[in-house]
Amino acid sequence: MTVGRGQLATRAVAVRTIGAVALVGLFSMSMMMVGAQTESGAGLRIVHVGIDTPPVNVSVNGDATTENLFWLEATDYIEVAAGDHEVAIFDPDTSLDEALAAVMITAEAGSNYSAVITGELPEPSIALIVDGDAGGIEAGMGAVRFFHSVPDTGPIDVATSDGTALVEGLEPLAVSDYVMIQPGTYDLEFREGGTDNVLYTEAGVTIEGDAFQTTYLSGLAALLNFAAETFADEFRGADGGAEATPTTEPEPTATTTAEPTATEAPQPTATLEPPPTVTPTPTVGMPATGAGGLAPDGEGANLLVFGALAVFCLAVGGGLLYWTRRPV
Repeated sequence: MTVGRGQLATRAVAVRTIGAVALVGLFSMSMMMVGAQTESGAGLRIVHVGIDTPPVNVSVNGDATTENLFWLEATDYIEVAAGDHEVAIFDPDTSLDEALAAVMITAEAGSNYSAVITGELPEPSIALIVDGDAGGIEAGMGAVRFFHSVPDTGPIDVATSDGTALVEGLEPLAVSDYVMIQPGTYDLEFREGGTDNVLYTEAGVTIEGDAFQTTYLSGLAALLNFAAETFADEFRGADGGAEATPTTEPEPTATTTAEPTATEAPQPTATLEPPPTVTPTPTVGMPATGAGGLAPDGEGANLLVFGALAVFCLAVGGGLLYWTRRPV
């Protein structure tokens, strides 16, 4: 007994409907997986503010990423998979088996990090800080924070040269919260905590609008030798991280007195109340053995799922086509 035209038409409509649904579902799943891949990574850079520490080579999970990173320099961001990674620094004149310092970090997808080289030889350390703020930046403002990397001094205060307080009581090896400030060029005074004694003035620091930035103070108080550098805290994708070009010229041999530098600078629209400081706890250790490449980023697993879905849809479509044409 053969199938009537009415039954064939009904089955054909069913096949087309189910096939369309299957194709839409497959397309949606593929787009979801592509979207997940673009948000699966994190940004990571290395900032070198360790006093009396030579240029260093950097490795991530045992793979060399940077050679001869100098004091007051920062690498571009690189993209790493979410998960655990080992960051290690080495003297360029020694082998990769002799790390000066190492730290294990846990990166979350969509976040940016700076691994900050601090301290002095023979025991430098690496502190990890999160770049950017989920709260965003106030419209028309810039966001700046400060990292205190002078090992032989106490808490410091930071203010503009006109006396506007930005941060108070920032401890060594600590990073402040971001402070909102009008974009412009400022002379920043780093003062002995709770006093008007200016340890160092960094002149001509450019605060950009709608951007996160971090100013790193380094040096030795005993030698009255300070320097600061400001970097943008933005990762602009795997095709090339944010430029690590400092916003001010390096002053590695700057020696200052307690006299503040009085120059004109754009004035913030309001007095900025100092935010609470956040003190990261650097973790120092030697690299683990058996270092390998970066953790898998899930691309292979996504392709496997995509292939399985495609085979499933083809099988369903073929079965339905056979069903419409078979005799009853």
